[in-house]
Amino acid sequence: MNTKTFLCISASLLLVACGSRTRDIPKNEYVELIKQAQELSASADKWNTKCGDHPPFSNDCQEERQVLSNLWGAYILRAVKYKDEGNDHNAIMRAKIINFNTQIALFNVKCAGQAHTEIQELQCAGESDFIEQERADLAEQIWIDTGKNQPKTD
Repeated sequence: MNTKTFLCISASLLLVACGSRTRDIPKNEYVELIKQAQELSASADKWNTKCGDHPPFSNDCQEERQVLSNLWGAYILRAVKYKDEGNDHNAIMRAKIINFNTQIALFNVKCAGQAHTEIQELQCAGESDFIEQERADLAEQIWIDTGKNQPKTD
């Protein structure tokens, strides 16, 4: 995985935890955090397309990266305050999804869009691999919870 590009939050993990029963989701803060994460991911995807494969980065790309990092940082500050009411399975899954999104945001602030020493590159690569495993585990849990078979990716 390229550790110089931003990680984007997978739309499949942005299910309004866990399932499609919106009547079970009175959590406006959760919905707002998910919406903010989706918007940041869309911006990160645009940055990746424009700048991600072209190091060293232009001044424009560095300025955009700084703005994105600041926005991810603001997301982190908001997300770490998120507390779901209840201890039912859906509340636990909402908290897991917000925690996962926060991991992606932390990675993006720390690793994406900047030059690294060899040690930093290895650390970021390890974090990226960990996040991808977490993504797979969370996606599997969501698919199990919704009673559907997880789609196969070839």
